[in-house]
Amino acid sequence: KHGRESMNKSLFNLTCGIDTCVFRYTSYLINGWRFNIKDHDMHLKSQNSGVLVKGDGNTGNLDHFGVLIDIIGLSYSGGNNVVLFKCDWWMCPPKKETR
Repeated sequence: KHGRESMNKSLFNLTCGIDTCVFRYTSYLINGWRFNIKDHDMHLKSQNSGVLVKGDGNTGNLDHFGVLIDIIGLSYSGGNNVVLFKCDWWMCPPKKETR
């Protein structure tokens, strides 16, 4: 019963909407990985603004490569937070098999 009550509270907090403060970041650290927006990387030797979403070749989904252009943080009541990555995306064509 405790799990269901806490889930209902979390869902209720999300339905109340976001707080009035929205945060924008030029760099964000998550799970030990640092992501920078493209404008932040322009003046650095190392580049951390690229992202890759691997497709599944069995289903025909292709890889997509992106460049991170904005990081937006949203706060909800109850301590819930969501971080959104806005990217410019390119579809990577599949590799041609050579025989």
